[in-house]
Order: sequence, then structure tokens, then C-alpha cells
Amino acid sequence: SAYLRQYMVDKSDQDYPASDEVKNFYEQGLEELAGANPALAVPLFEKALAIYPTHYMGMLKLGDTYYIMNRDTAAIRLYKKASELNPIRPEAWEKLSMSLYQRGMYEEAAASIIEAIIAYPQQHYFTILKRIVQKTAADFNLQWIPREVYPLTTAHAWEEIIADDKSPWWYYQAAKQDAYSYFDSLGMLKPNDKTKEKYLEMYAWKKMLENSSRKHFQFARAMDKLGYLDCYAFISLFHQDLYDQFADFSVNNMARIKEYFFILINWEDKRFDKVRKAVAPPAESKTK
Repeated sequence: SAYLRQYMVDKSDQDYPASDEVKNFYEQGLEELAGANPALAVPLFEKALAIYPTHYMGMLKLGDTYYIMNRDTAAIRLYKKASELNPIRPEAWEKLSMSLYQRGMYEEAAASIIEAIIAYPQQHYFTILKRIVQKTAADFNLQWIPREVYPLTTAHAWEEIIADDKSPWWYYQAAKQDAYSYFDSLGMLKPNDKTKEKYLEMYAWKKMLENSSRKHFQFARAMDKLGYLDCYAFISLFHQDLYDQFADFSVNNMARIKEYFFILINWEDKRFDKVRKAVAPPAESKTK
């Protein structure tokens, strides 16, 4: 949710070093904007930025004010600048995406909201992406599935939900005990002779795919074949308990995540027929 994102991602305030004068101009601008006085808000935000040009929220709010005044080109310019200034914060990417969407620049809008997702996979951003993709006459399926158990964690020694032994998620949950001596509080696996996986989540998913029936998790199996199982687990199936693993993964795999979104958006294309058939359950694969 947005609240979890604010706690996880927005907790570092890069505008903190701004002087009291800058903060006063910014706060006065917010008051004028809240009072439906955008023309009065503009010079206040501009004064704040003249003194402190890298004020992230100042850029966003001035961009919002420009947008209200139908100065969308100026707004887009500020959203781009803010996103370049702090690419790991999603707000500027979202605003840029929506501005480009309103201009009919759908590919650019999709690219921007994907950047926001890389910063934090908030459900709202996926909703925006789906809306954008559908404008190009394509469909978008996040391939989300519900979990039967919580993500593995060292935060407690007991499980809130125990997987039924007939459920494939039993294998996922069992992986925690299997690798208990090797992972830290962030879910990172230490060097060991059992696996070369870096993330506990990936170790658990691979154990589950290895031991469960092919009738389960066809898309996950396809992504495993294509080398994007990690993207699927951390992006499509994101859970806040996985944030530390996700944050490490996303910052080191931005290009691969973008490749994954290309696959996700084009999954029904015939170019993926072969891999879809390869992971189909035996009975289904015989009929094709």
C-alpha cells in the first residue's frame, strides 16, 4: 500500500538539509495550492527552488501547480528532472507517467510507471500500467496468485499459517528449515554448500517448483525456463515482508526487470507459444 511504501521507501528525506527560508517558501506554496490559488503558489515554489534547486518535493508540487494551470509541458519538465534527481523514489515517475498518458504518449508513460514499480511495486502502479497497456489494444495480466503462507522470515520462530501437507506451498515453507542456518534477517543466503541462490525467497520457490506437480505454477515454471523467476517472485508476487530482498534485487537487476515487463505485457504473443506449451500440464500439452 501507499502507507507501507512511505514507511519503506520514503523514510529518507533528501529535502531535510534545505534552509528554513526554503521550507517557509515551500510551506506557503502548499497553503496557497490547498486554497485553490495556484497562481499565488507558483512564485513561492519557484523561490524555494531558486535557493535550493534540488528540493524534490518542491519540484513535484511546482509541477502539480503548473499542471493545474494547463502548463503541462513545464510540469513534465519538472517531473523528469525530479525523477532523474532521485530515481529510487516513485512519486515523480508516477506523475510523469500520468502526464505522458494524458498526452497519448503511451509507450513513454508505460516506461515511466515501470520505473515507479522498480522503486516499489505498489498495486496502484500496476493498475496504471494496465490502463496504459490497454490503450495499445493489448491486455495486461500481472500473473498474480494468492499465497497460502506468509513469506519466509526470521522475524519469528513460528508460522502464522501452516501449509497443508497436500499443498505445493508445503515445499515452500519447508525450505525455511532446510536453509535455516544459512540466511540472515534480511532473507539473504550466506555462502554455503547447499545452494548458490542469493535470496531465501528464490531458494524456496525453486524447491517448490522442483517438488510440486506441473499442474501448479505454470507461469512461474515458464519464467524459470526463461531465467526470470526472480522477477516474477519479487515483482508480480511482491509482499512487504520481502522488501529487503526486493530492494537489493531491484537495484542490481533494473535491466532484467524491464525485460520481464516486456515478456509480461506480450505473454499471449505467439513468440511465447513454445515455452507456454513446455510448461503446460501433461494432459493439456498432449491436446495441443
